[in-house]
Amino acid sequence: MLRRHDLVYLDLDSGHQIEVLTEHRSFLEKWLVLNRPFVVGRQVDGDGLLRVGFTMPSAVNVTVPKQRVAVTATFDRVTNHYPPPELSTLINTAPQSWRSVMTNLTNDFKTIGLTVQCYGSLVNQFYTQENCLNADSDLDVLIDCTHRAGVEQALSVLETYCLCSPKIDGEIRMNQRWAVSWCELANARHTGAKILVKSNTTVQLMSVNDFLNTPFCHES
Repeated sequence: MLRRHDLVYLDLDSGHQIEVLTEHRSFLEKWLVLNRPFVVGRQVDGDGLLRVGFTMPSAVNVTVPKQRVAVTATFDRVTNHYPPPELSTLINTAPQSWRSVMTNLTNDFKTIGLTVQCYGSLVNQFYTQENCLNADSDLDVLIDCTHRAGVEQALSVLETYCLCSPKIDGEIRMNQRWAVSWCELANARHTGAKILVKSNTTVQLMSVNDFLNTPFCHES
């Protein structure tokens, strides 16, 4: 099953069969010609369509809003599908000032038996080989956990990086089902507030305890 943040490649000859805003059609055609991956977004349950997107790289030192392009296709347009890349594979793509933090984060999670995946601007930069980062860019990580203890361990590691540069943002995903901002989850453990969680198709408020007791998703 395709999940949020996964990467897919679409049939290069299917541009006319892919829905996109008229003003973004030229961006889509260029993306397809360059054979770049699309990022899986939140889906609409049961409609048989695939919602993906991409972000156009920005020129160096140009402070303009990111041009995000939303795309709708059918599943038969997918030619390849990959999970988000592991953080360790992106170290040489990152700014020099990020690399020690990325290496340490990777090693700290390896110590507790978890893998750090990555999404967002750094991944876009890796695949496009163009500038996608600026001085305010965060490092977006995705940690998949299968039990409460794993989440607690993940938070313990992430909280040691709260003051580092770049800022470590991103999500913890429980049993391949619900994902939540790790910062929001860390705060809610102490305040008792509900957290905003996201599945592949929905968004809802949930208690921390319900999140930690999320059953495994058996979808393939």
